[in-house]
Amino acid sequence: MRSSSSCRCKQEDHSNPRRTGTVLVAFMLIASRHGIDKSVLSLANPWLDFLPSDTAAETARQINDDVERMCAEHEGKLYAFGTLPLSAPAREVVQEVERLASLPHHRGIVMGTSGLGTGVDDPALDPIYAALEKHEQVIFLHPHYGLPTSVYGERASDYGHVLPLALGFPMETTIAVARMLLSGVFDRFPKLSILIAHSGGTLPFLAGRIESCIAHDAHLKKLGRIESRRNVWDVLKNNVYLDAVIYADVGLKAAIDASGADRLMFGMCTPCAQTQCCSTTYIGRHGSPFLPSLKWKRGRMAKRQAELASC
Repeated sequence: MRSSSSCRCKQEDHSNPRRTGTVLVAFMLIASRHGIDKSVLSLANPWLDFLPSDTAAETARQINDDVERMCAEHEGKLYAFGTLPLSAPAREVVQEVERLASLPHHRGIVMGTSGLGTGVDDPALDPIYAALEKHEQVIFLHPHYGLPTSVYGERASDYGHVLPLALGFPMETTIAVARMLLSGVFDRFPKLSILIAHSGGTLPFLAGRIESCIAHDAHLKKLGRIESRRNVWDVLKNNVYLDAVIYADVGLKAAIDASGADRLMFGMCTPCAQTQCCSTTYIGRHGSPFLPSLKWKRGRMAKRQAELASC
């Protein structure tokens, strides 16, 4: 098996070298204990989505350069998903994608479901998708914005964070990827690779229903958008990687059935209570697009999953 991992640290950690070092040491100790050899670092949500457009690009460059240096200091153990200045003009985002492709330790980018602000099905993202596909850079898609609070009902606050974390994040992700499918992103960019957080939301379970609804939708038929499209299963098997942050064998089996065991990534978070860091670890098996090959002890994935915290 091939393995990788991802540590997603809060933005404030980057302004404090001592803090960053403490978080990284804690993460690497946990990774070592679980037999993780290589890790992919990325910034935590909400990434740089909140920055003014005139400062986002320079901030992204500084963060990505800092992470690149961190990876170089741990040669062979750390890699990175870069951060994009998505509030900046699209041409500046493309420039950063091109630059990231030249950095030896970067293997892709991390992005939220809002894209440039109106969703990942926005046609304005096409130049960015084209650059990512050209350089074989993986998109790590992670939720952040959730669903409208009204969907949880009047007593949602009585239930802590359970509804938005357990249901809101997965549904946010599922809707985002469904919009990518409906808008033809994977038809226009057939070699674009995407790693979807939290086992793809509910995508593995609902893929058949989504495919059936698309195939029989009268509006889409009228527009002529059904005949030449790739079906959902084709995209799941060839473009999508899923992590294993699902906490039950039933969910793991659904992810494997949907995309294949060779496209499933192991998930782990460092303890937020100890490090004040939200981090996710991905252990990819054979076929991982962003790391060199290495050995992983077969059978540990499902066993360890229940022991690892959610992100």
